[in-house]
Amino acid sequence: MSDVPVTEFPITWRIRPPIEVEKGTLFTVVAQINGRVEPLIIEAFIVSPSGEVPERFHGTYVHTGPGFNNDGMESTYMWFNLIARQKGIQKYRFRFSWRFDRHLYGGMDTFDVRVRRRCPPPWYCTDDQDLLALLEPEMYDPTPIELMIENA
Repeated sequence: MSDVPVTEFPITWRIRPPIEVEKGTLFTVVAQINGRVEPLIIEAFIVSPSGEVPERFHGTYVHTGPGFNNDGMESTYMWFNLIARQKGIQKYRFRFSWRFDRHLYGGMDTFDVRVRRRCPPPWYCTDDQDLLALLEPEMYDPTPIELMIENA
């Protein structure tokens, strides 16, 4: 059996991890791949300073048709719900691979997230909140954040 080359492909992030969060906070990150692809690996993990991987997270995906989220093309959205469990700067690494036609593609990105004892909650703009409500309606309120603040 021969090795199959994987073409490196940049990840389009619709919602990036926050720069800093409070310990114990749930936050969501969302990546988008244009086209209907077959995801093979959707994985995030924390990399410790020693190079060990103390925690792994598996992501979820959905295929969307043209017109989803006011987008004019088919897409594959992949997302993670992550919990910041340990204080300090956490290095989150995201790894994706997918098949499109008879080719393999993949991408990897790393983000540093500062986990603190006290910190404001992650802020999702209206477009981000609308996207999260479409992807996971049972977890996210589709009410625009501006309206929630105004009504508070």
